[in-house]
Amino acid sequence: MDRTTYCDNILLFLKEFERRFKTLNEIEDIVSFSSCPFNENIDVESVALKLHNFLGTTNLSFLKEEIVNIKCDINLKSFFS
Repeated sequence: MDRTTYCDNILLFLKEFERRFKTLNEIEDIVSFSSCPFNENIDVESVALKLHNFLGTTNLSFLKEEIVNIKCDINLKSFFS
């Protein structure tokens, strides 16, 4: 196999890899929030926007409010401690 063919195949492989894992990259913040909703480093705006886009919801402000409510729920927090 010559170098050009090899490079073309590697580029095709990289494009396919990006295509297949694009969804995982898009929901990374959602998964992080779901696994540890009380993490102080969670960006509420980012999680709400990604959830909004992923689920196709129409009420972004409601999602933000729910994320804040979950993060502040001390009863729920006690189960994870």
